[in-house]
Parts: sequence; C-alpha cells; structure tokens
Amino acid sequence: DWFYRHYWMDEVRWDRKGRQNPCGRHLNSLFLHRDQLHVIAHNYDRGSELIRFFWPEMDVIRIQKTSAQMAHNIWVTDDGQRIICDSMRGAVIDADSNDVLWQCDLPSVVTRGLASDGRYVFIGQSAIGSREQRTSRESRVWVVELASWKTLDSISLPNSGNIHDLRLIDQPDHCHHRHVYQGDLQARMAA
Repeated sequence: DWFYRHYWMDEVRWDRKGRQNPCGRHLNSLFLHRDQLHVIAHNYDRGSELIRFFWPEMDVIRIQKTSAQMAHNIWVTDDGQRIICDSMRGAVIDADSNDVLWQCDLPSVVTRGLASDGRYVFIGQSAIGSREQRTSRESRVWVVELASWKTLDSISLPNSGNIHDLRLIDQPDHCHHRHVYQGDLQARMAA
C-alpha cells in the first residue's frame, strides 16, 4: 500500500553499530523538489553527502560529497540551489559549490534547523556538548536576510536544550515545501 518502503544504497543497514562504530550513513533530512528526492547523509566524521534519487522510483541519481561536517537540513530553493547546515562548523553552505552562505560568529556551536518565509532565513544553533548535555544547553535562533545572508538578529533560548529543527507556524515555510505547520499548537502549549 506504499505506506513505507525500504531502500538500501549499500550493504550497511544502519547508521552505526555502537558509539564506536559509525559505519553507515546517518540520513537525517530530505527535501522533494520536482522529480527528485534530496537526502542529507550526516556520515559522522567521514564527511557529509547529498544523495539524490528519482522520485518516486528511488533510483539513485548521484551521491555527492560535500565539504560539510555532520550536515543537517536540506533546502532546495525554487531555482534549484541546495542549501544545507554545515553543522559542526556552525555554518550554512551551498551544497554544490561548498560556498559558505552564513557563518555563526560564536565558537563551539552546531547549526541545525532551517526555516524561511522567503525574505528571512531562521537558523537554529546549539552549543556543542555530549549527548547527556543536549537537554539543557543554551540554544539560539538566528534571523538572517535571505537576499544578502547578513545576520539581522538572534533570539537566545537559555537552558532550552538543542534545536533539532525549526518551523514557521503561521505561514508557508520555504524550507518545508512551503507548507503551513499543521500540528496541534494548543496541545503543545499545554504540555
């Protein structure tokens, strides 16, 4: 019934087999653009990849190395630019040219989470720490002008824990297929 399907790109069937054996691809973000599915492979310390598939056939078009370290988020713009978070360098880059579009000016941070209304880009940033520290570290959301990639502002989120993704909730989000968030905000606010 197409509820789910399994596709394998190689013989490794999981992203890691224990903390000391990160042998596979860590797939963490995807974006459907026209007839192609773009997937980010985090790949731990082996360098990140952008994998493109024909959709819905899931035939691999290309596995492309990027300069990103432990990348997250893939946003394919209307004109086909592929934008990803170069997470361990605290940056956002063009996945094809590897040009840095935006760089966080704080040390020891991870960028993860992109949202955009078409005028501004909102970038999630968390402090680097162990898995055990991820629930209480300080995070921040950066407000960046899309046309220039210049930082306009930031919002500090003390003791909020790591940001995993960002979403606009009241308007189409370009980084999420221009969808308006459909979650139950009332229930989330009450929790």
